[in-house]
Amino acid sequence: MKIITFGRHTSNEVVVNDSKVSRNHLQIIQDDNGNFVLVDLNSTNGTYVNGKKVTGEVVLNPNDTVRIGDTAVVWQEYFLQQQSTYQSQEAESALIHKKTKRRRKTWIIAAVVVLLLAGGGATFYFVNKAKNERIETEAKQKAESEANALAEQKRKEVEEAQSNADKLRVEAEAATRKALISKSKEDQAVAEKAQEAAKKAQTEADKKAKELDDAKAKIKNLEKEKESLEGEKKSLSDENKTLEESVTKTQEELSKEQKEKAEAQKATDLTFKFSENLLELSEKDCKKVCEKLKFIKPKEVKDYKTFILQQFNKANNMEKEKILNKVTDESATSKKDANELTNSFNSIINNKFISPDKKTDFQERFNTADNEDKQKIIKEIEMIIKEQQAQSVQTADTAQKHQQP
Repeated sequence: MKIITFGRHTSNEVVVNDSKVSRNHLQIIQDDNGNFVLVDLNSTNGTYVNGKKVTGEVVLNPNDTVRIGDTAVVWQEYFLQQQSTYQSQEAESALIHKKTKRRRKTWIIAAVVVLLLAGGGATFYFVNKAKNERIETEAKQKAESEANALAEQKRKEVEEAQSNADKLRVEAEAATRKALISKSKEDQAVAEKAQEAAKKAQTEADKKAKELDDAKAKIKNLEKEKESLEGEKKSLSDENKTLEESVTKTQEELSKEQKEKAEAQKATDLTFKFSENLLELSEKDCKKVCEKLKFIKPKEVKDYKTFILQQFNKANNMEKEKILNKVTDESATSKKDANELTNSFNSIINNKFISPDKKTDFQERFNTADNEDKQKIIKEIEMIIKEQQAQSVQTADTAQKHQQP
């Protein structure tokens, strides 16, 4: 849809330097089907199409002439000039939209793939890491249990060896004392032998004590490794939690973008349908829509169609749907009424009491009129037919009276 405005003010697309032309005089709209509609913006001196003054909206044919003030507006050339520009812009816009859509689609697919790979890879990594940690923990717990058992065994062996060494030492001391008293070589040999056995038992006890110390040191190292493993497990839990939060955030961002995209597409679809239906409404129809929606048009807005368009553009999608429904309903009603009026018009316009000149005039007026004016035209034709019929009957009666003797 293309709109070109005409007037003295520099804000118009076409500036007309004519003192009789209003600041914002008129606008011409070309819809997507190539149809043209002229809208007089409540100008002071009016707008003339093919020499006849028009008000509100008028459908333009390609060969129609338009005059405002003392200026003839060759309106067709402005649309011809813009046609190639619009086509190139639309093609460029379509290309950009296509590329953007393709990039966005590629990005979303890539993001989903990365998310799946990252989530799957991380899940595989953490699951296997957790499995290895569990196996290692079980192994260390088993080693710690075996070390504790070994330490307990060594402790008992140390106690037994030390007890044996103490016993032999006591026996050696007794034998030595006896040898000193008796001074016999036999007692001295027994004493030396007892001392050697006690020394050997003490050496064995010391060896067992060292093995016990080694077992205790091993248990201590295993406890340290266990503490380190607990720390790694906590770190793994924190990393897993961070990953889950990152995945959740990415999913939320993707979902948000998809919702925004859906809302934008919905707004585009609503706007397209709205433009199609609004273009078919007259100013009176637009006023009815405003009344149904309880919209109050401010004085600075010249017409109801512009006001509805302003309200639609600043509305959210839910409000847009509400406005669109009212506009669509009114458009359907207007079309239905227009079809009924056209059928009524066609059924009486060819009546024999309507002269060719009158018929042409009525047809031109009917084609540019809104539904309310079409009703008036039909009533006017019906009145003419009724008067002509009455006059015809009267003429026939008069002629019959003259023929009687």
